[in-house]
Amino acid sequence: MSVSSIYCVAIDMSSSSLSAKSLFGPLSRDYCVLFYYLSVVFLIFFFIVLLTGMYLLATKKVPIYFSWHLIWVLVIYGVFYLQNRLLYNMCSGSM
Repeated sequence: MSVSSIYCVAIDMSSSSLSAKSLFGPLSRDYCVLFYYLSVVFLIFFFIVLLTGMYLLATKKVPIYFSWHLIWVLVIYGVFYLQNRLLYNMCSGSM
């Protein structure tokens, strides 16, 4: 690709309705709520998996790998919850 063709692509991109600024620029503060709702959803999923797993472990004979899968799913939902909570706090605190 030559320099002139790269320049033409850059000109075409800046003249289109979807500019790089609109695609990658900062969003308004209203979008911070998205992180809050995601953290609530992941916390609900965490407790659903925790309670379901405890019920199944207490009432049924489950294989040992079920316990490891349960732990990993709880860790994943816990990390997702923490990540979105941190992102919400960073987003709301920066604006």
